[in-house]
Amino acid sequence: MIAAAIVGYVLWRRRRARLGAWRAQLATSADDARTTRDLLATSSAPGAIDDARLQAMRHETDTVGAVLANLAATAPDDASRTRTKAVEDALRSYMLAIESEQMLHLQAATEDALADANVARRARATDLDVALSALQELMPPAEH
Repeated sequence: MIAAAIVGYVLWRRRRARLGAWRAQLATSADDARTTRDLLATSSAPGAIDDARLQAMRHETDTVGAVLANLAATAPDDASRTRTKAVEDALRSYMLAIESEQMLHLQAATEDALADANVARRARATDLDVALSALQELMPPAEH
């Protein structure tokens, strides 16, 4: 009986340590996702974006997206997995909307097409904000 209690305690401590490590990675990744969101927002003002800047935006989005995908795959529960995956998807969708809008700029699209692309880009930005807010609920409040 005592041996079972000791084994149970050790397993509980390991699970708790893994959860703490996952949440620490999540906090860092959520900060990275917010920073990437800000980069995308400031870099995607109306008008064409130069190729080097667009490539840097893609790289940052892919890097943060890959980390979020890994966190989602190792999430401790369904809610954590769903919310982490939602941020990854929203971040990638935002970047895709920016790229789509850029393609229209390069093709000298109509004003209506550009306006529609702008609305789509802003909607994806809002989706990312909503997903980040939901993800924030998974993290313990910051200690002061």
